[in-house]
Amino acid sequence: MPSRPTQQDLIDARRAFDAGDFLRASHLLRRLLQAQPTNTNWLYLLACAEGELGRLGEAQRVIERGLAVDPTHRGLLTRLARLRMARQDLAGAHEAIDRAIASDPRESRPLSVKAELLEYEGRSDEALALLEEGLRTRSPAYPLAIVYARVCQGLGRPEDALRALEPLRDDDTIPPLARRSLLFQLGGVLDRLERYDEAFRAYERANALRRMDFDADAFERSIDLLIERWTPGAWDRSSQTSERPVFIVGLPRTGTSLLEQMLACAPQVYAAGELPIVRLIAHDLALSQVRPFDHVHKIDRLHPALLDKHARRYLAEHAPTNSDAIRVTDKEPVNIEHLGLIASLLPHARVIHCTRDPLDAGLSIFFQEFTGVLPWAGDLSHIGVYARCIDRLMDHWRRVLDLPVCEVRYEDLTQDTEGTLRRVFAHLDLPFCEQSLSPHENRRVTFTASNQQVREAIHTRSLARWRHYEPHIGPLREALER
Repeated sequence: MPSRPTQQDLIDARRAFDAGDFLRASHLLRRLLQAQPTNTNWLYLLACAEGELGRLGEAQRVIERGLAVDPTHRGLLTRLARLRMARQDLAGAHEAIDRAIASDPRESRPLSVKAELLEYEGRSDEALALLEEGLRTRSPAYPLAIVYARVCQGLGRPEDALRALEPLRDDDTIPPLARRSLLFQLGGVLDRLERYDEAFRAYERANALRRMDFDADAFERSIDLLIERWTPGAWDRSSQTSERPVFIVGLPRTGTSLLEQMLACAPQVYAAGELPIVRLIAHDLALSQVRPFDHVHKIDRLHPALLDKHARRYLAEHAPTNSDAIRVTDKEPVNIEHLGLIASLLPHARVIHCTRDPLDAGLSIFFQEFTGVLPWAGDLSHIGVYARCIDRLMDHWRRVLDLPVCEVRYEDLTQDTEGTLRRVFAHLDLPFCEQSLSPHENRRVTFTASNQQVREAIHTRSLARWRHYEPHIGPLREALER
């Protein structure tokens, strides 16, 4: 029989979860659940961890297991709503979150998720009315205030957003994950108000709450090994001939979401968003020589039968079975680290590589709330190291892989939109789609960090944004130039 969990086991699991280290949190929670398999609070945390890791099928199984014990568990129902949002089952998401709201009419958290769902659907006025009512009648206030501020930002009302957040900015009783979200939101509001030094301090505080272990030296060694091992003729390929997959790769905040939203306007394209499939395949293969990275270094073990198995897995999961799209996009940021594996699995795939001024990209990453999948994203120096290594790795992929690559600069996408898009459509062997020039009119719902931005008309406000923060970006600049 499994040993009884100790208080330290609980502390370690919660600490890993609060830090955003969801892989470790999942491992620890599973050990705890061996002793208490019906503990719905632990099942809820495990479902959250699996969802953040992109293992949606496993998250659903954990949620179902918990709801079988307690069908009215507010947290599990809320997580079910988020899971359905991620799968773009919006009707199902509303059904689940309405059940969560009904389970406790005084609790604010489910109502905040309801408003978040409405906002993602572009129903901002409805979301705002719901939040204003909730702030008068429900507690705690912080879940509602965070979403309220985001909705106000989207509606061009940063002063209202600031009024909601300021009373909570120093409230240490707010749980770490929520306090982090609040501070990121506060930073965005202050940035919009051009209070740049205050904004940077808010972002610094937010990142201090999410910072995870990132061994920059180990990451560089891992990239060195990838470059050393992935050489022409050194690896096998699967027998898959599908040309549907299109991998949009690049650092986060380089226009990958905007480009995907543009392509989604074309009827021949299905935009799948950020799929964790390749990352999870790499993790399951366990062929890395530098931990904790899941890079595939032992490429001699990638035999054709194994590659065929995982290629079929990717193709089975990357799009709905009823989709007849000619191309399916996958914009998972970490895929750039795995282009060698992608070339082995799907030798007829296409790649679009997005780039941006590294100072703008690095600063925007620091200003964005990410989860544990990007452990380097909370430190300017680590962001610079990562960006420099990835740039070197991408140069290598261009030289050694047969995958056709289309280069797209964010600056070109925003300043010469039609010319850039015509190149991309030609790369995909698709006719140009005029609707792609107005991606903000696309009703597609996105669940990425760039959700609000892709609903705006194309603009150039973010070009050379780093100049507002020049006194603060020394560590980023130094790491990029090493």
